[in-house]
Amino acid sequence: CAAIVASPRFHSAVFFFIFLNTALMASAYHDMPASMEAALAAGDLVCTAAFTLEMAVKVLGLGAVGYAREGWNVFDGSLVVVSWVEVGMALSPAAAAAPGLQLSVLRALRLLRVVKLMRRLRGLRMIAKTITDSAQQIANLTAILVLVIFCFALLGMEAFRGKFTPAYGFEPYVDVPTAQPPRRVPAPPWHFETFADASVTIFVVLSGENWNEIFADATNVGLAVSAVYFIALVVTGNFVVLNLFIAILLGNFDQGADAANALRWSSRGGGRRG
Repeated sequence: CAAIVASPRFHSAVFFFIFLNTALMASAYHDMPASMEAALAAGDLVCTAAFTLEMAVKVLGLGAVGYAREGWNVFDGSLVVVSWVEVGMALSPAAAAAPGLQLSVLRALRLLRVVKLMRRLRGLRMIAKTITDSAQQIANLTAILVLVIFCFALLGMEAFRGKFTPAYGFEPYVDVPTAQPPRRVPAPPWHFETFADASVTIFVVLSGENWNEIFADATNVGLAVSAVYFIALVVTGNFVVLNLFIAILLGNFDQGADAANALRWSSRGGGRRG
């Protein structure tokens, strides 16, 4: 079994079933025919059996201690257990009595097997390592982004709160009966009535998704104040802070590429003198 575990064909077969499992999960859709649903369920069961066989071969080949020593094996074993729990729940009488029983969370966990591809794909592994190495810098920059959202949300409340009204050309306020407690809000979906609403509005502007519509609504309140506010927000939040995220990642990518090139050069004997 140890020879099987070390075989490239064994790993290729495992990756085949990973792709097959992902493709089967992506093929499901709402209100699909019962025959297709049964075929996908059978395919999922085959993939689960294949991953169980992989786990058994590794345990026999490496031993229980050797198997548990590697974190990837523990990860795979946990997903196998989750898969069989899902199968058991799907076949249980409770699932038959309640067809709407949600197993989507357990089923979605199986997609984590795609993470195993990082072990064999060097480029993907380098990208993941670069993002991990950038976590500290990104965390600091995220704190700055939160501060920007906080400041501009307060400024937006001071400038636009209570002004998205018919007096400025807007539709009358609408009731939100589902809110606790029920409240009335402006008709435009993005506004500055509360700090939470203002923060969401700022996030939408920073995402670049139809922020010009929010700006157009705000110009009804006042062109000058709207222009100054949104220009400052877009320049500060979008062009500066968000682009810094990209700059950090690109800088770490360059460092990782330089380190990889240096390692490759030294392994080829580039440092030897002729």
